[in-house]
Parts: sequence; structure tokens; C-alpha cells
Amino acid sequence: MILKHMISVYMKLVKASASTFGIFSADFLKTLGIPFYLAFTHFMLALDNIFYPDWKKVEIENPVFIIGHPRSGTTFFHRLMLKTDEFLSFKSWHLQFPSLTARKLFKPMVMNKIANGTHVMFPPETGHHTRLDTVEEEEKL
Repeated sequence: MILKHMISVYMKLVKASASTFGIFSADFLKTLGIPFYLAFTHFMLALDNIFYPDWKKVEIENPVFIIGHPRSGTTFFHRLMLKTDEFLSFKSWHLQFPSLTARKLFKPMVMNKIANGTHVMFPPETGHHTRLDTVEEEEKL
């Protein structure tokens, strides 16, 4: 019952996106791609249990979560902490591929994009300059 409702809502979203942006727009293609991306990600995460079974044994000691309101200095503090060798964070491309298996699979493509200079996800004029090789907030996690 819930799945039927979810599909119905998604189909309304696809129809609204097509009529608003057109079927050849990037926004419409993103709308179509979201379920495929989610299915791919879940499949890859399942493969992690086969190819990297020890990932569950990794202990994270003293995690730090930086949480705050927008424009309150959390990103500045996050980046300041990363200037030391005591903290670790995710690159933007790691957030796109949370699975270890997917990262192994897509790393050559990502490194090629970085080497060729085609790794900008959002240019500076968007207000949030993002590249595949920079540390980004983990809001997608």
C-alpha cells in the first residue's frame, strides 16, 4: 500500500517536472534518475558486505559532529579542524558514492575528471562552489 502511494507521488513529480522544465532538461533527467541512483547505491552497499566484510569491525573513536544553523560558522570550523592531521572528512565524490565497492569502481573515472579539470559540480557563481575533490558538508549522509 505504501509502495503504491510512493509510486503515485513519484509519477506526479515526474509529470510536473516534465511540464515545468521539459523532457530534455537536466532537472527532468535528475527526477528520472533519482530512483535508479538510489537502487544502484543500495545494491553497491549490499556488495560491500561481500567484498569488504570487515568494514563492520572498524571502530570509530570519539566522533565529532558539527551541527549548527546556516551561516553560524560550522563550515569554517569544519575546515579549520581539517587543517590538522587529527581529523578526517569526506570528499564530495565520496558522498556521491557512499559504498566502498562503488568508490573502487568509479575512482578511475573521478580521478580522470580531476586530472582533466572537469570536476566542478557547482561553479563559484552558484554561491556554493563544489568540486569532486574538495571536502564538503556531509548533509547527504
